[in-house]
This record gives sequence, structure tokens and C-alpha cells, in this order.
Amino acid sequence: MTVTLGGVVLSDHLVLEGLESGPIIAHSMHYTLGGSAVVQSDDNDDTVGRPLRLTGKNHFTLQQIQDVRMLRGQTVSLIHHRGTFDVIIIDTPVDPTINYADPIADDWYSGEITMITV
Repeated sequence: MTVTLGGVVLSDHLVLEGLESGPIIAHSMHYTLGGSAVVQSDDNDDTVGRPLRLTGKNHFTLQQIQDVRMLRGQTVSLIHHRGTFDVIIIDTPVDPTINYADPIADDWYSGEITMITV
């Protein structure tokens, strides 16, 4: 299964991190005049606001990174073999595998694409 992010086809070897983090929980604690604690908690929709990262070593091309950077700040679909998510792309910190003086579209990069679910 291929990985796509906003229509950009990426390597299916990318690791999707962030799904293992615990659910987001709303929590508050107050005290009554008599000194008793009142605790309120509620499970939020754990699919909203969860940070996700696609990581890979030598699995991004320069062209893919440029295409993903054009989508930064927009709500796009992430299709991965671990699920489908609506995300906003936050950042794309990557480094070239070999730092050529004149990079071309097929040069390989390592790093991550950081996103947040919406």
C-alpha cells in the first residue's frame, strides 16, 4: 500500500509515529468549601489534535519534499497502512543524504514530516 499525503505519493517504508501516545483527556480538579475534592475528566476525541510524524531515512526525494512543503498549513488527507487521517502539515525538517552543490528532484533525503490531526 502506498503512502499519500495530500495527493503526494510517498514511500511505503515511512514510519508513522504518534499513534501510540495516550488519548487526550480533559481534566479539572476543584475543592468545595468543605474541603472535598471534585474531579472532572472527559475523554476528548483522541483523533483531533494528535501530533503525528512520518519519518524515514533515505525515503524522501527532493521533489516530494517540495510538493509537501507547498501543502503546509492546509488540511490534507494522510493515507498510511496504519490508517487514514485528516492532518495539517506543520514542518518538514529533512537533510540530504549526500549534499550536492546542485540538488536535483531525485536526490534522497532523510528526516520527517510533522503534522497534527484535525
